[in-house]
Amino acid sequence: MEAETLSCGSGAVAAVVIATMRGLVADKQVTVHNRSGTPLMVRPYSQRRGKAFWIGGPVTQTFQGELV
Repeated sequence: MEAETLSCGSGAVAAVVIATMRGLVADKQVTVHNRSGTPLMVRPYSQRRGKAFWIGGPVTQTFQGELV
């Protein structure tokens, strides 16, 4: 069973891709507000516009494990 994360990077990028395709946002850096309360910045990668994106924001370790 999966639970919703408060700040999903792949979901933020997907939202920006769809919003850009529908003309809802410009093809430049977009701030995505999520349930964590800490926004993520998503911008197109200039050398692969429309095909690759950079994402930025704070990083927090939420889990640690050991593979044996």
